[in-house]
Amino acid sequence: MSRAPLLAVSSVKKSFGEVQALKNVNFTLEAGQIHALCGGNGAGKSTFMSIVMGFLQPDSGSICVNGKQQHFANAKEALDAGITIVQQELSLVPNLSVAENIYLGQEPRNRFGIVDFKQLNQQAQTLLDELEFEIPVNAKIHRLSVAQQQLVEIAKALSHANANIVFMDEPTSAIGEEDSKKLLKVIKSLAAKGKGIVYVSHRLSEIFDVCSHYTVFRDGTYIQEGEIADINREELIEQIIGGQIDEEFAKFNQPTNDVLLKVNQLSSAKFSDISFEVHRGEILGIYGLVGSGRSEVLNALFGVDDYDSGDIELQGQSFNRAKHKPRSAIKAGMAYVTEDRKHTGLVLSSSVGDNISISSLGDVANGYVVNKQQERQRIREMIDLFRVKTPNKKQLVKNLSGGNQQKVVLGRWSLTNPELLMLDEPTRGIDVGAKKEIYRYMSEQAQAGKGIIMVSSELPEIIGMSDRVLVFKNGQLVSEVSRADASQQLLLSLAS
Repeated sequence: MSRAPLLAVSSVKKSFGEVQALKNVNFTLEAGQIHALCGGNGAGKSTFMSIVMGFLQPDSGSICVNGKQQHFANAKEALDAGITIVQQELSLVPNLSVAENIYLGQEPRNRFGIVDFKQLNQQAQTLLDELEFEIPVNAKIHRLSVAQQQLVEIAKALSHANANIVFMDEPTSAIGEEDSKKLLKVIKSLAAKGKGIVYVSHRLSEIFDVCSHYTVFRDGTYIQEGEIADINREELIEQIIGGQIDEEFAKFNQPTNDVLLKVNQLSSAKFSDISFEVHRGEILGIYGLVGSGRSEVLNALFGVDDYDSGDIELQGQSFNRAKHKPRSAIKAGMAYVTEDRKHTGLVLSSSVGDNISISSLGDVANGYVVNKQQERQRIREMIDLFRVKTPNKKQLVKNLSGGNQQKVVLGRWSLTNPELLMLDEPTRGIDVGAKKEIYRYMSEQAQAGKGIIMVSSELPEIIGMSDRVLVFKNGQLVSEVSRADASQQLLLSLAS
């Protein structure tokens, strides 16, 4: 008698008003499988996972776990059935420690019912050691980097001893190359113990490295499934986007010798003696491992964080260090797409239209009165330019897919008509087709004489789109590599 699958989902449907998010989707996960759930932004992957996890209720269809039909009214019921998830968007409590977050709701207690913090910290340390994650268990979450928080999120999901079905939604999107390798090793070991892993990632190299099977969704519809060994990268891309993609990177800009940005000996508690230039027409890549100081330098350039010494000069004008804030940076011609779009890039409770127009309302206002007709026209232009998939401009931005949310952020900054566009992990969690649209936009802006700074943890992206690459390590700029000399081996060696 054959063993029932760990998870069998059949003919599941889900609609949100007039939008049909899932249309009769099917999915099967066997014990010991690492199964890639593939699809572009808006394919229905997040809705599917939310239904299996009990966050949402399906309109119809069935979910079976170990051969038994289930209906999860909430996430606790799914967790009790052995299903857990590593979410792309962090769900940690900022003011609690690493250990408290990992075992939140399952803390060890003494005979008086009081949390045993000594045992809690020991359990957390043991788990982190097994995962090879070097994070202090007593550290408060809000003091960790985004990458470190992502590792805590992973540890939290794997802390449930009964979890036999583990959803991993873009688990490596916020972590560097070395931590990604450690995580993929952990995933393989979990599968070897008989657990089933549902792996969602837009990094196709990871899918072909770690996964044994795949299922493709497109526009809320089940397309096909099979073994990874029976499909190649180009064929998988065709299934995901519904057609062929002629090239992965859309790069056609030509750098000039005209200096747009000059940074001289910039220093703070998080980095020291950073000096470089950005030329008009150039895409300057910045690469480094977690904690290298990449994002911290961008925060200082934009006035989000203070810096202790050094000079920043844009279009020949120097910033006053004491008064340098985001408002002055925007006025001078800077724009900054941060790495964490949920927390620092978007107002999730507001509409698509409000998020697009919020940074440039002054351009369509007379005093305190906004010209609504002009505002609507500009919003529509950005929705069309970036091909944002939304029913209308009034849709809440939190209801969009990750890729479409990123397009909204780009649309907002595009309306400010910046001279220098700084992009921190611009394609994190975005499908192949949407990535190419963003690459094309970057090249178009550079070709128009703007300057681009791109921070990325993805080596193929850094090499494919950069004219020069700055390599950061431990808060210092350790090397500059030309496009002609850049290779994955060289950049990783310099960064580590």
